[in-house]
Amino acid sequence: MKKKSSSELSDKETLGVPVQTILFHLTGQIVESSGSIAELAERIVKNSNLFQYFPIVENLVSILTNDIKEDSIEIPKVEVRWNTKLYRIYDLTLERIKQNSLVPLKCTILDLTDHYGKLTSTQQERNEKVIKEQSKA
Repeated sequence: MKKKSSSELSDKETLGVPVQTILFHLTGQIVESSGSIAELAERIVKNSNLFQYFPIVENLVSILTNDIKEDSIEIPKVEVRWNTKLYRIYDLTLERIKQNSLVPLKCTILDLTDHYGKLTSTQQERNEKVIKEQSKA
């Protein structure tokens, strides 16, 4: 198998957000995984199945390969509970690498748990402020 170019597989962080990049077959079999998301690096290894960890990906693969022939699909705010103490929120991007490739698909995962947590907290504070102002009126 030829070595992947940096555009196909990258383990860099994006704006301080941990990133995991996974190359996989249509069956979900992982060919290669690289990244900085610890809970994924522990679980997602070569020859394991991506669909086991992200079932939604299995349903969307046909859109990239058969149905609409999109080049990429973005899936925001995928919530995963790894165990009773570890809850994460990821944004996923599925991409077709190229037609007739031995490894046709790439999944890029951004761990946005902290980002979404801050947004929720800010939204909650704003809501409480509005309610407090309305109760004074």
